[in-house]
Amino acid sequence: ILSLDENEFIKNRIKGAQIWNVRNGRSTPSGSELDPWNVRGNSNPFNVEDTAALSHHIKKFRQGQEIVNHINKLGLRQRNSNENLTNWKMYISAGADAHGSFNFTNTDDFGGFGDINTNAIGKLTTLVYSPNGLGSNGERVLESLYNGNSTLSDGPIATIGISSDGNDNNNEILMGQDVIVNTLQLNDYFFNIDYISTNEFGNFTSFKIIAGTEDGEIIKTLQLPNNNGTNHLNYSFQNILDTLFDGSSIPDEKYFYIRAELETYKDYSSEPAIYGSSYDIFHSFTNPIWIKLAEVEEVTEFEINAYPNPFKGDFSLTIKNPTNEPVKVNIYNDLGQLISSSLHNVTGVETVVISSTKLQLAKGMYTVRASVLEHKATEKIYKIE
Repeated sequence: ILSLDENEFIKNRIKGAQIWNVRNGRSTPSGSELDPWNVRGNSNPFNVEDTAALSHHIKKFRQGQEIVNHINKLGLRQRNSNENLTNWKMYISAGADAHGSFNFTNTDDFGGFGDINTNAIGKLTTLVYSPNGLGSNGERVLESLYNGNSTLSDGPIATIGISSDGNDNNNEILMGQDVIVNTLQLNDYFFNIDYISTNEFGNFTSFKIIAGTEDGEIIKTLQLPNNNGTNHLNYSFQNILDTLFDGSSIPDEKYFYIRAELETYKDYSSEPAIYGSSYDIFHSFTNPIWIKLAEVEEVTEFEINAYPNPFKGDFSLTIKNPTNEPVKVNIYNDLGQLISSSLHNVTGVETVVISSTKLQLAKGMYTVRASVLEHKATEKIYKIE
């Protein structure tokens, strides 16, 4: 999946991996598909999957997670040594299909071989942040998925975000995004956590925040004030950094990421025969936020800078915005025809990725024109393949 282009880490169009695609908490051997709960007294009822077995769904997830984490570690190393690098982040997703019942079970029993387990559609989900709705044919949902603005769940839900303009509980920086945090204004940044569980999925047992660097991950466990329900926590960003990097050096002028994991426990001990077990454990895993701490002087001029230029796949557009208003970016072909128009909520200096694949840009010259209020900027860009 790695690109041969020196300015592109992961191959163009590859944005993530579905590493959680089965939830097989209970299973029964083949031959009892008509009576999985053993109500007829057969010898093969549903049994609890061995949580230590490599086939257990969380074990399978962790195997995929290790691969994605390693790719993201390499991506951090490459990005921190090459500021022109594109497509250097990998996201994760989840989703369970079904080959049998669409309500309860998934059958891998074909011709008497295989088993039946409690995996089914909806057991695993990828939830995306799409504040402007579905869009035509779900395009806004797909765009949010493409950008990694998502979290994974088999019951409870956890999300993280960063407010860059004070403690207002609103996130300007979302999961999946990369951002330069201005250390000169660090007191304005707050880390927001939202998490929820219902009676179906039990009480919170663990909430972990994880920092990923070029050298690996650092894991810290937060103490939660409540056992269940809908909850919101916020911390000064400095507090989060001190918690994560306690005793270690906080990366300076280098990208790292922060992600989160939530776990809940459901007690079935009063009705173990119904559920086939005395308990179950559920999870939520967020996509990371990629962060670089740097001193950013106040922006007084409006500028844009495209790189790499010339480009082959996606290119990045660094925007210096002295206002708090969204920046409008128009792209024109060499005939002067408008082929793309978009708005970007950029404050100070930020970088956005423009997908030439999504825009179906052919080889040739294009003009990028950006504007905000009375400010305007233009740059010529060239696609060479």
